[in-house]
Amino acid sequence: MSFVSTSKRNSVGRAVGSVVAALTVVTGSVLGASPASAGELCSEGQVCLWEKSGWEGKVYRYENPSAGDCLSGTATWPGGTSSSRARGVHNLKSGTTVLIFADASCTSDPVALLDYNKWTELPDETRSFRVIEPCASGNVCFWETTGFSGKKTTQPWANFCQDTGGIEARAVFNNTSDTIALYRGSTCLGAAYGGEIKPGRGASLNTVVGRWNLG
Repeated sequence: MSFVSTSKRNSVGRAVGSVVAALTVVTGSVLGASPASAGELCSEGQVCLWEKSGWEGKVYRYENPSAGDCLSGTATWPGGTSSSRARGVHNLKSGTTVLIFADASCTSDPVALLDYNKWTELPDETRSFRVIEPCASGNVCFWETTGFSGKKTTQPWANFCQDTGGIEARAVFNNTSDTIALYRGSTCLGAAYGGEIKPGRGASLNTVVGRWNLG
């Protein structure tokens, strides 16, 4: 339900620029089988990187990273091997989600999302990862920074045009079954429209949002 038609929303969205970028939610291995002997190579509490595609080569382990940490996608591999970009990643840090970035500082729009005990082989452009708190099923989560860090609020759908939990949101993840619409400021009217996020997607925002509604 909304005061603004779909065509009106689209025109307003184009006028304010591209606000959001969709995430790929990784549910297993995107490009192949699971890491060989994963239980031995990556232990509980670690985020592990692989030197080569196909889950080959050396393994670099980040030990117990905290939510909010930005991890480099380039590792100096064990045994003195020279530094190179990782070709695979496995998230075994319970209670976290890992966002995958194409820049080295976890500040660009994330390109994929890796939940606990999920893995994926990585494209050439991967440069960094950010460990964040997951967003519970059936909720929309907001963060106060574009890096999915700082204060976080978790909002179930309750009523038309609700706020973002008392924060000026700069990142969002939609873990509901509905598309949501974002709005700048304190209203859900056409002039404040700031884009949409589909179910199971998230984004850094290039404008602060304060309200949201079903799309």
